[in-house]
Amino acid sequence: MSWEVPIMRSRISCFNKTLFFKNISRFWPLWGAYLAIWCLVLPLPILSSRSYYGEYPIRAERYVLNTALYGGIAMTAVFAVLMAMAVWSFLYNARAAHGAACLPVRREGLFVSAALGGFVPLAAANVAVFLLAFAAEAA
Repeated sequence: MSWEVPIMRSRISCFNKTLFFKNISRFWPLWGAYLAIWCLVLPLPILSSRSYYGEYPIRAERYVLNTALYGGIAMTAVFAVLMAMAVWSFLYNARAAHGAACLPVRREGLFVSAALGGFVPLAAANVAVFLLAFAAEAA
């Protein structure tokens, strides 16, 4: 009979699910406002332009696309900066930064979880607006 010691494999995770979902649920007003503004900028004008412009749909398409293109670049840049500031806001306060450093999460896990917690909701909002605009154009 041999006595073998079980080997415990160490798993290093570069992602913390709890921090990820906490960032998403904590900053929902920010990405919710981003989604609401995009819905007002793109799908709704597509639906309402048919009745407003009537026989000149080219004008409506040009207006909607120019507004979405130039306004979208600026709005995305502003909301990306705001989301980054919100996700990393714990670094602005010494007590909160020390508390985050005491968590049993590696630095890589903290960084990846916070970065994805800021990026994924904005990307999901973009996908949702794309699908809504696609459905509005197909209607």
